[in-house]
Amino acid sequence: MKIKLSYLLFLTAFLSFAQNKFEPGYYIDNSGIKTECLIKNYDWKNNPTSIETKNTSDDKTITKTIEEIQEFGIINKSKFVKATVKVDESSPNLITLTNSPSPKFIEKTVLLKILVEGKSNLYYFESEDYDRFFYTVNNKIEQLVYKQYNNSEGNISTNDAFKQQLFVNFKCNNDQKSIIALKYNNNDLVDYFIKTNNCISGNTETKAISEKRKFETNFKVNFLLNSINSTIIIPNGNISGNYETDKRNAVSFGFEVEVLLPYNNKNWSFIFDPSYIQNKESLKIYKPQFINPDETLFNDIFTLRLPLGLRRYFKMNKISSLFANASFSINANKANIHTYNPFNNTTIVIADEMYLSSNFALGAGYQYKKYSAEIKFNTKTPYYSVLVSDKEHKYSLNQISLKLGYKLF
Repeated sequence: MKIKLSYLLFLTAFLSFAQNKFEPGYYIDNSGIKTECLIKNYDWKNNPTSIETKNTSDDKTITKTIEEIQEFGIINKSKFVKATVKVDESSPNLITLTNSPSPKFIEKTVLLKILVEGKSNLYYFESEDYDRFFYTVNNKIEQLVYKQYNNSEGNISTNDAFKQQLFVNFKCNNDQKSIIALKYNNNDLVDYFIKTNNCISGNTETKAISEKRKFETNFKVNFLLNSINSTIIIPNGNISGNYETDKRNAVSFGFEVEVLLPYNNKNWSFIFDPSYIQNKESLKIYKPQFINPDETLFNDIFTLRLPLGLRRYFKMNKISSLFANASFSINANKANIHTYNPFNNTTIVIADEMYLSSNFALGAGYQYKKYSAEIKFNTKTPYYSVLVSDKEHKYSLNQISLKLGYKLF
């Protein structure tokens, strides 16, 4: 437990290290004065309530709150405007859905992210609990309504009034079919607002103001150089004791699928990196107090690791990054364990079966273009355990790996 806690504390400290940078931008204060400056770009998942600014890279950081500004932007990245709007705070959680299709509007002053500018602007707001889209109609900003609720039959229904709002207030060439097909998400609404603004204006000048959020997937093949050995606890019998076999090196292969999250400058990702390891070893045990003092323990273990984890990048420049990750792995083990006593030529089979286990792992590495190198530390991985006379015999694998990867796409 102490070892697992140390891993957790190390991970928390490492992953919480900030790696966002100041980028060229501007803000407009409540007097309408525009100030060009540097703004720390967190690539916010939830809409911010303040920003950190500098006049030059050497200046001290100055915080500007939502009460002090009416607009800010990071050049070629994002743009936010302050507005007092009615926001539907109904929970989207399927467990806590209400029975009413009506929105639960609360008036709030927020910084809305501008997604599209044109005849009608498209805005976005996200909090810890929900996300909402807004648009301009009759020179006012209103929410596009979308709400799921439990109907009288106990099923989930949807109030997608945003389609009616668009059909009445913002359409071109009677495009009813395209409105009906719309989903309440970033990609569909951004594309629709660009197309409709261009249709109304008669040109193709309307474009997305803020970068589109999208998931990216990487696929990598890995070569692993492993340092492995076993820890064995036998609490009873002729060969009782705690043992650790000699360390040995083994080569194995694997692959990695990585999904980059579309916020925080893509510094976070989920990873799935299966690999395998085979460990064949023997351990000679000598117990002179017994009549037959010599026994040799043989292990032949094949382990397939199926880890799912979270990775944090610390970008150094456009082509290189440091990274750290933590993962939880389900392991499928084929354990073949037996002992041999040369005195009486006796072989005793301890295990010859499949066995599932789990463990945690921490990794830290360096990415350069398509190449990566990572040191990965696995906690002890049980590959077999059995109760004998109410005492648990434990066989565990210890593994530290140097993982060399190449990104195919």
